[in-house]
Amino acid sequence: MGFANLEKIIKDSIKDGFPSAQIAIEHKSSRIYQKAFGHRTLIPTINCANLMTHYDIASLTKVFSLAFGFQSLLTKGKCNLDCSLFDLLTEEREQGLILPREKEAITLYDLLTHSAGFEPNPLFYDPTYSETLYCQDRSQFLQKLLLTPLVHPPKTTALYSDVDFMLLTFLFERIAGESLQHYLKKTFWTPLGIEDSIDYRPLENAAMRDNIAATELAGNRRGGAIDFPNIRQEVIYGEVQDEKGFHCMDGISGHAGLFANSDALLKLMALMRGNNDYFSNRVIEQFLTPSRLDPTFGVGWRLNGADMGYMCGDYASSEAYGHTGWTGCLILRDPKYDLTISYLTNRKHTRVIDPGKNPNLFYGDTLPAGKYRIIVNEIYRELGLA
Repeated sequence: MGFANLEKIIKDSIKDGFPSAQIAIEHKSSRIYQKAFGHRTLIPTINCANLMTHYDIASLTKVFSLAFGFQSLLTKGKCNLDCSLFDLLTEEREQGLILPREKEAITLYDLLTHSAGFEPNPLFYDPTYSETLYCQDRSQFLQKLLLTPLVHPPKTTALYSDVDFMLLTFLFERIAGESLQHYLKKTFWTPLGIEDSIDYRPLENAAMRDNIAATELAGNRRGGAIDFPNIRQEVIYGEVQDEKGFHCMDGISGHAGLFANSDALLKLMALMRGNNDYFSNRVIEQFLTPSRLDPTFGVGWRLNGADMGYMCGDYASSEAYGHTGWTGCLILRDPKYDLTISYLTNRKHTRVIDPGKNPNLFYGDTLPAGKYRIIVNEIYRELGLA
């Protein structure tokens, strides 16, 4: 299929200053479309994007690291989502780790469904935010996470929070007995032949480091609106854009940090069809079951429902699920139509429009190619599913 209207939307945005996009679509178990557009870097040199370009997939990391990781552990019978922090951190508590009483009963399930009660985005890397929580050292960070105040009692409200998945990173490594990166590589990436197409800290991967899409143009300064110790000031290339991921987690975390191309993501998403040795069908169903607190939260995944049009568009079925990433990335699967979409961009590789008013709004966010709803709707239209 040509997807002429979709291509026009993306190409017109690139003419207007959008950096790049990479898209791959599978329909009825066949790869029907894949293409790259624009430039993966604009400064210090201009370089074209291609189908092998690796993007900082931001919060898509949550599903391709920890959702996949825990689905694997459960399939192997190596963990129970009802395990609490009190039980999981017994050894660490005996060594002096402080676990506040109000957090003792928080479970893996609570964290995976964003119902533990943590605030969405504490600025751990900035001492002016909190001297108590300030940390730029991964070896000390678990304690800071556990001291993070709750904004809701656990198990009462679904509130999307990076804290949940940073904490889950340490818990996963505790259960698995190895690093998150190593577990994912041996369990998924190497068996699927994608170890050169997805990784943390891609500058250390010789097959990836020369073909990466850059993110912010001038570090994390956002036009001078943001400052903190050790802030990056040059174009961000091959390092996780997320400040918590970079400064607090050393680039390897379950909330952000993975770099990948669309081919790798579609090969991983094929496992979600079930009937394979990676995930049992029962575990897949469990992870795609809506939370009782908010039906748009699955276990690690976001599910189609009220106010999810920004991700799923207007024509996806009620079965659709996936995730988005702040850098401009989307993964979406719709089992009803056996449709999977991987859409990766580096929309943050543009100027901040008004740093004083909103330091998080980039020019690329405002263009049609930077809006998932527009892209997803056009794909459904051109497939005759609208």
